[in-house]
Amino acid sequence: MTPSDDLRAKVLAAAASTPSPTRAAWRLRTAVLSGLAALGALGFFFGKGGTRRGDRSDAALVGTAVLWAIVAASVTWLGLKPARSMLGRSRATLLGVLVGTAPALAATALLVALAEGPAVDPRMHLACGVLTVAQGVLPLAALAVLRRGGDPLYPVVTGASLGVAAGAWSALMAHLRCSYVGVPHVLLAHVLPVLVLAGVGAVVGATLLRVRVRGS
Repeated sequence: MTPSDDLRAKVLAAAASTPSPTRAAWRLRTAVLSGLAALGALGFFFGKGGTRRGDRSDAALVGTAVLWAIVAASVTWLGLKPARSMLGRSRATLLGVLVGTAPALAATALLVALAEGPAVDPRMHLACGVLTVAQGVLPLAALAVLRRGGDPLYPVVTGASLGVAAGAWSALMAHLRCSYVGVPHVLLAHVLPVLVLAGVGAVVGATLLRVRVRGS
């Protein structure tokens, strides 16, 4: 879909009225906010006990963690790194992040869960799931601040993709923290929170990410 001339004019007007940070300034801001968010998330993680191996094999623990870290880093890069176009990432790219992340995490984890996952008390699903969502709030806030007022076309979709990125990192921490790998628990407590954070991100995107033009 080609943006209308009116939309282009609004974007140019917004760009003209807002001082553009240098690349060095943007990188510094990104590093500072990302560092603070990482420290907060790690503090939360270690405050809840840090990594627990449980009955999992080293291969299951480390292998899944590495694959989930790759997924989380990839979707964060897609959602955060400035696109070449002034109009931001394409909708197809953002929708790919939304549609593909949770299944990628689930498929990876379920291979392990099906192989060695014991039964889990159903009450643990809710408790662990709430904790996973809570762990993702700070990374989502940092990503939203970095992209604030920077999406003229799809702020809701962009916000949802940032929520997915934050959720992927939170799911990784949940995998390291929680030794339960039964299929229902992995889906409900580790992967479903990624979708919950996508919904939160969509709301954040609607309010914080859209381009605002002075006088409109």
